[in-house]
Amino acid sequence: MVCHGPGALILATNPTTKKSIFAGARATGFSNSEEAQTPYNDFVNILPFSLEDKIKELGGKYEKADQDWGVKVIWDQGVLTGQNPASAGPLAVKLKEILEA
Repeated sequence: MVCHGPGALILATNPTTKKSIFAGARATGFSNSEEAQTPYNDFVNILPFSLEDKIKELGGKYEKADQDWGVKVIWDQGVLTGQNPASAGPLAVKLKEILEA
């Protein structure tokens, strides 16, 4: 899931631990600093949470690229995340690797 996509998983839990699938996992998604720069900032106000903050709140280890809008793809604990639109292609390559393994 890339960009804001991981937000669809915020209620997902591990069936064994009953904790968030983000708990203890490395993950990424659209960063707070990227949100502040987007020309669609009015859209951001519709969302009830910041993805970066929510991943951290759920016990996730949020990571982002060294620079805003850089590529960051993370595969951890069965969840594949990409930071922003620039990460979509590399995420697809990683997904292909995972499926072919």
